[in-house]
Amino acid sequence: MRHANTYLGAAAFVAGIPTVACALSVTQVPVALINVFLGVYMTVMLLMLCAGIAMYIGRIGTWPSNRDEAIRVFEWVVAMMFTLVVIVAVGKFVDRNPVIASRIAGVCVFGVVVWWGWKTYRVDSDTTEKPAEKKVGH
Repeated sequence: MRHANTYLGAAAFVAGIPTVACALSVTQVPVALINVFLGVYMTVMLLMLCAGIAMYIGRIGTWPSNRDEAIRVFEWVVAMMFTLVVIVAVGKFVDRNPVIASRIAGVCVFGVVVWWGWKTYRVDSDTTEKPAEKKVGH
């Protein structure tokens, strides 16, 4: 009986484990990270919007009216909304066109490496000291 309980417990444990394990591919990892970033970004944006509304309503009827700070918060929220739209578009593009997106990312990485190497080479060549010339007659 004791062995039967052990086997029953093991069978229940195995039955709870999914039979197919799914992993993210190389092109799905950036999309997942973009989605996580979008969730955090949208949360911050909505909190700022609520804070701006509270500031604006809370200062109605006060003199002098210091609602300019609330309007600046609204300006930031609008800018964040436009940025959110761009990030969503990039995430959708990467999700729908992974081959093209990985090629674009590869070209960008190659460009950054070439730029960094060129800038490093220029800085190193500018700092090399030239041998001092000998003055004749002094």
